[in-house]
Amino acid sequence: MMMMMMMMMMMMMMMMMMMMMMMMMMMIMMMMMMIMMMMMMMMMMMMMMMMMMMMMMMMMMMMMMMMMMVVVIMMMMIMMVVGILMTIKIMKTTIPARNLSHTLLPPNDTCLDTD
Repeated sequence: MMMMMMMMMMMMMMMMMMMMMMMMMMMIMMMMMMIMMMMMMMMMMMMMMMMMMMMMMMMMMMMMMMMMMVVVIMMMMIMMVVGILMTIKIMKTTIPARNLSHTLLPPNDTCLDTD
């Protein structure tokens, strides 16, 4: 019976973590702080639930949760960095092209450029 309960708890926690991940992917750009707050709240709730279990199980769960948190935060950071780099690259590639097209259209500018 105890094992069944533990399995149920594990499933619930996994579901919660999946939901949190989905929400993060949705709000990553706008609401970093809000997500952090929510993560803290979830951690508190999970700790409360775990208090009912045995001490050793609680410790294991906490360790797992900390690892998951670290991984998620790392992923968020990496994604943010990648996004910023991509935007910079796009800007760098597009702006000169626009300038060239603008300069090519009027004849005076082309003449000045050739000089």
